[in-house]
Amino acid sequence: MRQRFRKVQYLNTRRLITAGLILLAVAASLGRAYAHSFDAVLVVPNRASDSVERGMIAAFLVASEERDGHADQTSDGHLGGMDVYLTPVRGLAWDEILAAAPDFIVLNAQNAGAVVPSGVSAVLVRPMPPSDARAPAFVATPADAALPGFTDRFRARVGRAPDAGDRAVYLAARRIDIAVRAQDSVDDTSSLQSSVNK
Repeated sequence: MRQRFRKVQYLNTRRLITAGLILLAVAASLGRAYAHSFDAVLVVPNRASDSVERGMIAAFLVASEERDGHADQTSDGHLGGMDVYLTPVRGLAWDEILAAAPDFIVLNAQNAGAVVPSGVSAVLVRPMPPSDARAPAFVATPADAALPGFTDRFRARVGRAPDAGDRAVYLAARRIDIAVRAQDSVDDTSSLQSSVNK
C-alpha cells in the first residue's frame, strides 16, 4: 500500500512539474512575441504632398524589408530582428505621436531641432543626410555606399527615384536596425538614443 501511495505521489508530482514547465514555455513564448516588436512614428512635414509622404513611408519600408522578413508577417517589416509597426504623423503633433506609443520617432529635416516632451521614453532619430560622412556605415552592404541598391528597390516600389528626404528616412531606419540588433531589444532607450544619433 505504501509503495502504491509513493508511486501515485511521484506521478502527481511529475504531472505538476510537466504542467508547470509547459506553462513557463507558453509564458516565455508570449513574452518573446510581445518583446520582439516595436512601434515607430515617422514625422512627415505638415506641408508635404501625398507623394512626398508616400515616398518617405516607402523609404522606411524598403529598409524594413532588407533582413529578417518572413512569409505571412503582419508587421510593417523588420528592423534589428524585430517586427516594426510604422505610423506616419503630419508635423510634430505630439498628441498623435504619443497616441501611437512609439519606441522610435523618426524626424524629417524640417524638425531636426525637435525635443521629446518630458516623461516620454521614445528615441528621437534625427535626420542624417546621405552626404554625411557617417552615412556609409549604416547602409545594408558596402556596395550600397552611394545607396544604389536602395535606389533600385525604392524605384521598384514607388516608380520614381528617391529624393534626399527619402534617402534620409532610409538611413534613419537602417540606423534603428543596427542599434536594435546590437541590443536585441528596445528596452535601453538612452543607449539606443546614443547609437542611432552618434
